Amino acid sequence: MLDHAIQARLPLRPADFQILMLLAGGPMHAYGISKATLNAEPGGVRLEIGSLYRTLNRLRTDGLLVEAVEVESGPRNQTRRAYALTDLGREVGRAEAERLEAAVAMARERAFLPESGS
Repeated sequence: MLDHAIQARLPLRPADFQILMLLAGGPMHAYGISKATLNAEPGGVRLEIGSLYRTLNRLRTDGLLVEAVEVESGPRNQTRRAYALTDLGREVGRAEAERLEAAVAMARERAFLPESGS
């Protein structure tokens, strides 16, 4: 049985899940996330920069991501924001993956998809 805090956040929107999957590999800047989504695999979601920032802000507000400001050294001392999963974000992402895995298993049982390896 899933914790209520996790259950209340499911199912995730496709863009939310894709961002959580990308950040499971480690913190990323918005530009890196945007670039990764523009080269989305089949089934992935392409996020334009405006919608990406809105989605990142919503995920941060919902407690799934944290934001860290990094100051880059150099002549302009630019600041950049990197985003990382919280423990809750990792658990919600895992729960969504398990939910989708169960849906795929049902689709195979109902002949919507071929059996694995077929």
